[in-house]
Amino acid sequence: MKLQLLKPFHRVQHLIKACGLPQHVELQERAIMLALTRLLEGRTPKPGQIWAVQRIVYSLGDTILIAGTGYGKSIVLHALSSLTEFITIQIIPLSKLGANQYEAVNRYPDATACLITAETRKANPGIFREIEQCKYSHILLGAEQAALPEFRRCFTNPRFRERVRLVAIDEAHVLREWATQEFRTDFLLIHEL
Repeated sequence: MKLQLLKPFHRVQHLIKACGLPQHVELQERAIMLALTRLLEGRTPKPGQIWAVQRIVYSLGDTILIAGTGYGKSIVLHALSSLTEFITIQIIPLSKLGANQYEAVNRYPDATACLITAETRKANPGIFREIEQCKYSHILLGAEQAALPEFRRCFTNPRFRERVRLVAIDEAHVLREWATQEFRTDFLLIHEL
């Protein structure tokens, strides 16, 4: 069920887009704060959340957010899909985490998430074609799925490639350990995205 508090959310999206114009740059932080407050159902966003989302939405450079459990990092990964027309690719280490994130993303207005696992690929053989056609605003998948030729082929489509604004690695602290112990070595290929 989509969050009811967020109607009409299109006004927030227009505000975010307008603040991307050169004459409104000074309003970006305030616009992001207001948008996140709506997405957080009235709770005040943390400064790190505002900073990271502003950098991502307005392409201000590569962004790394390191924060403890319970900080609210997920809203940073989910906000782009609701606030803009851009696509988020979220690499997840565990399918269970992906299922939880999938449900969370789909609660937000204008966000359409897909979760790619061996099971969902079997249930929807056309999922990679749908991804390439930009049907989804948020793509959740493990490193093994990201390494598949079918997924990598999506990047040959210029329209898809231009719409991808964020590639996020959830639980990034496991990357080195898992990849160097010959366990889930597909994590080594993530840099190619």
